[in-house]
Amino acid sequence: RATRPEVVAQVTSWISQANPVAVAWLARAMAGRPDSTADLAAFDGPVLLARGAQDTIATAADYAHMERAAAGATSHEIASCGHLPAIEEPVATAMVLRRWLEAYW
Repeated sequence: RATRPEVVAQVTSWISQANPVAVAWLARAMAGRPDSTADLAAFDGPVLLARGAQDTIATAADYAHMERAAAGATSHEIASCGHLPAIEEPVATAMVLRRWLEAYW
């Protein structure tokens, strides 16, 4: 947040323009969603786990948990960004996705 005030401003703008009822519903839905570790473990397709190196919401420990669940997952950490890599580092995120897609499709 301190090093990317433009991202904070953009996300704040998007949220403030959204329907407050929808924002509240989404927050409750995210807070109440069930653990999907078993679903991830049961999935037999390719999995990409990409995270921002500075993400304090979905931590490295969270991703390690997902890596253990998804045997053979491809993991990539995107430097210089937090929880929103596609917004904070769109080119780096696109390159990670492109390399992963080229490897599997």
